[in-house]
Amino acid sequence: MSNNTILQISQEEYLACIGLLRLPIPLGLGEDPSAGYTEELLNIVLMVAMGSLSAHNIVDQQAEVMVIHPEYSDLLSIPSLADSCLLVNGIDHEKNTTGYYYFHNQQIVFHSSPKDRVHRLEYQSSLTQVINHCVNVLSPTSTHNHATQFRIHANDLSSVLEAISVGQTQTAVSILRRSGMAHDSLAFFLDSLGLNPQRYAFVRFKGLQSPEPNVKSFVVFQGLGETWCAEQLLNNGDDSMMAVSTVTSDDLYTRLLQLVESM
Repeated sequence: MSNNTILQISQEEYLACIGLLRLPIPLGLGEDPSAGYTEELLNIVLMVAMGSLSAHNIVDQQAEVMVIHPEYSDLLSIPSLADSCLLVNGIDHEKNTTGYYYFHNQQIVFHSSPKDRVHRLEYQSSLTQVINHCVNVLSPTSTHNHATQFRIHANDLSSVLEAISVGQTQTAVSILRRSGMAHDSLAFFLDSLGLNPQRYAFVRFKGLQSPEPNVKSFVVFQGLGETWCAEQLLNNGDDSMMAVSTVTSDDLYTRLLQLVESM
């Protein structure tokens, strides 16, 4: 096996591989990846997928049994067997992308979807590579000479960002005022976001093989001149309150490291 191995396959081919390896469905395929197929049609589709996998030397026939090529078996197994995962969901100018970093036995596999119902699996060399990739996607910027922070209810923050995205600035102002935000901070926040900020959610799942995985997350949104991070306030008696602050690249790197270092 080479850590440079990359695999790009269709959803049906991925399901066929999971069946051959007798693995559980990975987080990145959702709860019901075969939705829309009858049992009969699914069997036909999987047989066709198996032929495609064989043609691309991803599976081989040994005696009368189809087996995954050794180069790909670990790459396909890690997402299903991983105990931990970092999910990264981004909304950039109405384009929604989601990637999954799976952690298993000191190996990391990145799972992305370059096209609908197409899956790409590739190894990551280290946790540092994962964090650097996440930070570089955003490339946080700051025009302010000191950190700015405020607190807001999670639902209010979501409503503010939604209002901004559809051009309802006055609605966003009203929500922020109702939350108790000072006028100067309110103006700076809205001016720095602009009309169409990028949004990224970083969600860490730990204990994926247990009935109730531990979940921790934060959200980053980036506007014209500032990058902001919203994190849940802990031990304040209200787990729906968020702390929102400006962040630099170094700040974001540190927060990502804290999020995933125990995985």
